Amino acid sequence: MRERPAAEPPLVALRETVVDWFTETGAAPTLLVSGPPKGMHEEHHEAHALKNDLENAITDAFMDRLVAAGADPEARSTLLRAAVQARAGVSAIRGMMVAYPVGGGECGEERGMGPLPVKELTELVRQAFAALES
Repeated sequence: MRERPAAEPPLVALRETVVDWFTETGAAPTLLVSGPPKGMHEEHHEAHALKNDLENAITDAFMDRLVAAGADPEARSTLLRAAVQARAGVSAIRGMMVAYPVGGGECGEERGMGPLPVKELTELVRQAFAALES
């Protein structure tokens, strides 16, 4: 995401990074946004920590973008904006996984339907991020 054009707003940069991920790998980043099966208490804490680490890393990248665009790096409002937008972006991806759950096989595979083409996966990402705007 840090390699994206500096003029892109943070959520656009995150969305396009996820789209690039799908295009390059053909796989959904489900490990980063989905949790372990229910009832697996210890793994739940690990998945929660991984999600927090992801959100914090995205917050840092968003802070860099906001500061580069002229925001005050010392202002709590800048950190708040970065933190909220980072978590909203991760939630958009998680929401996509709820609306289009993956099966037990390949990432991006709907239950009982086989793998989704990359074009469909990238459109789902765009729809998920668009939901943040409406």
